[in-house]
Amino acid sequence: MTVKLHLHSGFRVPRLGITPDTELGHLYSDKDNLQELHAAAAKVGMKRKWFQDQSDFPHYDLWKDPLRKAKGLFPIVTHNQFMDEFLPQIHVDELSETR
Repeated sequence: MTVKLHLHSGFRVPRLGITPDTELGHLYSDKDNLQELHAAAAKVGMKRKWFQDQSDFPHYDLWKDPLRKAKGLFPIVTHNQFMDEFLPQIHVDELSETR
């Protein structure tokens, strides 16, 4: 999998100036390509310490200038494509943890 960008909105984080109208993005790849993801994030100005190291969805949250840059560099996936990629994996991971 290559690094991809998923666009979304609807969140409010006042301390970061994020309102429900703020366009946000998830910069992500699969778990086996984290080095590629970190290199891609650096290209758009993200720091490694901002990495969201979640086992079921490792990603960077983007907005403002990094998001603008990422839109020109990485493929943008639809919400349905994004959900198709991650919901099956999350479900499989959850099932394996309960066995």
